[in-house]
Amino acid sequence: MPLRLDIKRKLVQRSDRVKGVELHPTEPWILANLYSGNVYIWNHATNSLVKSFEVTELPVRTAKW
Repeated sequence: MPLRLDIKRKLVQRSDRVKGVELHPTEPWILANLYSGNVYIWNHATNSLVKSFEVTELPVRTAKW
């Protein structure tokens, strides 16, 4: 009979560390994916946030245009 383990996470910390950055080929945009599961699109010409959205509750390791 196999041993079954019921593991529950008690301490989970989601941080806003940037894991990857990608430049748009034609627009002045930067795509930044974060360890917290969020993705941000920044306009580096105006230094403003264009769009942000939560992709998953897990870390987003990479993003590509």
